[in-house]
Amino acid sequence: MLKGDYFLRQVLLSGVSSTSTIARARSIVGTVTFDGSGNYKFSGQMADTQVAQPQSYSVSGQYQLAPNGFFQIQNLIDTNDIDFGGVGAVGPSAIVASATEGSYHDILIAYSGR
Repeated sequence: MLKGDYFLRQVLLSGVSSTSTIARARSIVGTVTFDGSGNYKFSGQMADTQVAQPQSYSVSGQYQLAPNGFFQIQNLIDTNDIDFGGVGAVGPSAIVASATEGSYHDILIAYSGR
């Protein structure tokens, strides 16, 4: 079961071309709260290369956790996409997920400290 507060960092690079050019970078940092029933709420800040200063950012969405630790979550920056990853076997105290298909690449890391 995945439930409680986790410190989260996600970095999303978009417009990545075959020449490795990045058109835009966004990063969020803050707290994500999992309700144990497949829903999450995030509250924190977003830094964006297209915006001068970091901004407050909140979003909610859904996640799924399989018994074997496989994990999927509605992307916190682009809620139209899904990130796939895994949850640590002990705790669970750590989560890692990413999406590398399509027009961007991202990585999400969360830690509960428990």
